[in-house]
Amino acid sequence: MTRIGKLAAMVLVGTLVLAGCQPQAAPTQDSIVDNNQEASSEVKPSEDPAGESGQEDQEETPSSEQATENSEGETQPAQPILTTDQMVDSALILRNAIEIQDSILNKETMRFPGDTENMEERVITISSEDQAILKMTVTEPNDAGKMTGLTTYWFKDGEVFFIKQPFALYVIRDNQLMVWLDENMNVVDDQRDTDNMKSRYQFLIDDMVKWMDLFYSDYK
Repeated sequence: MTRIGKLAAMVLVGTLVLAGCQPQAAPTQDSIVDNNQEASSEVKPSEDPAGESGQEDQEETPSSEQATENSEGETQPAQPILTTDQMVDSALILRNAIEIQDSILNKETMRFPGDTENMEERVITISSEDQAILKMTVTEPNDAGKMTGLTTYWFKDGEVFFIKQPFALYVIRDNQLMVWLDENMNVVDDQRDTDNMKSRYQFLIDDMVKWMDLFYSDYK
């Protein structure tokens, strides 16, 4: 420090002494710690702590795990309810699509003795594509034993969806008999009875399985 600087410092100290003020000492490390502790003890908790607000927000927004569980547990929307006409039209469209390609399908025919001595042979024909059955026809006898009638089954994805008998037609969806029509395409009275529909469905399926078992048991 220069002489001028020393003189200036001495003048400043003398002035402070005359004014009755003592220069403050530099704060020590201990005093800083004490002041910080006092300041922290004086701080009051807020009325709406951040932790509680955060918890409320978290409750309102579902976690990703919860959202996944909800998504996986949701039931798929139900299929639209179709009228009788709509179900018949849908089945006829599928049936016609099979009939259009009927001439190029692989056909296998088997003949079986009639159930009685006077009954003609029963003829079963199965039409398939890539080993998937699309159609089966079974001849049906009249009262005299003549095979003048025909029952036809149409299949989609391995499930029968439409059956035509000599005097009736049936639409099947989801393993249930949904529509029962007479030969004039009128809804039969039995369709209004749930028990009759269930028993008729079982009869149709049992008959179909019987013809298939008969066909494939003798098929070589």
